[in-house]
Amino acid sequence: MNTLTTLLDFLHEWSGWFCHKLSERSPHSELDVFPVCFRCAGWQLGLFASYLAILAGGNWRGRFPSLRVALTCVALMLPLVIDGIGNALHGWNSPGWFRGLTGLGVGLGIPWLLVPLAYVDEPIGPALLENLRPLLWPALAGGMAVLALDFGAGSMAFRVLAVAAAAGWFVFVGHFLFVFLRSFVSPATPQPKQLPSSSA
Repeated sequence: MNTLTTLLDFLHEWSGWFCHKLSERSPHSELDVFPVCFRCAGWQLGLFASYLAILAGGNWRGRFPSLRVALTCVALMLPLVIDGIGNALHGWNSPGWFRGLTGLGVGLGIPWLLVPLAYVDEPIGPALLENLRPLLWPALAGGMAVLALDFGAGSMAFRVLAVAAAAGWFVFVGHFLFVFLRSFVSPATPQPKQLPSSSA
């Protein structure tokens, strides 16, 4: 067993904990099987691309997006819900690339909503996502990655995408735990001083 195959086995074991990891629903390259299914691959690649975009923008303490932008991010997640229910109820059987793109929508939307929650009590910049333009290149990069997985990524590219997807997953899990724990140790609100009572 070579090192690259061992890497795929490691990622299969430790990334995408909620994925069913069925081989028949996962991308393949020759004899290699992607560590997660198409839908989770899209989700994790979307996470990776969005976190890279946020890192490049340098606005980790930006404010929460406007309601309109936040709802648009949530709307990106609806195709996964609709397609997942349709497949589960045997209404249709989506091809791998389509499953991957529905997962991509979820991965693209989550980081832009999660990052501002870490500092919702002390934002120091403009809204992290003021419009949808910053999502353009992560969406293009993630979409090309999903299509490459379905239509024949080379052996090395296949493994690079597996590492990128796992990196997106690990960053998300760590970031989610950070936001969750920080919500319990937010700065205490100073209590007003009590004025001494005057004696009659």
